[in-house]
Amino acid sequence: AVLALIALTLASLGIGKETSDDACPRVIQTNCTTCHDTGRICAKLDTPGADWATTVRAMGERGNLGQPLQDTVLACLTTSPKPKKTVCGN
Repeated sequence: AVLALIALTLASLGIGKETSDDACPRVIQTNCTTCHDTGRICAKLDTPGADWATTVRAMGERGNLGQPLQDTVLACLTTSPKPKKTVCGN
């Protein structure tokens, strides 16, 4: 059921590695906050040298997220010009 929900969410958002400032908060909310709140993510977004690839891979394995979705989450956290504003609204 969870995988079906993720698939439907991705299909409805049309999300891939290319992400938009509008889609990223929904992707993070839908896929990351089932285990923890965005405060945890937002607190670490400004951390110099944060290894988001490793973190997203580990969290993706725990949450059973496929590689395309992990790639999307990683892009939201790293490729946005202002990821904290995009993901956290700050």
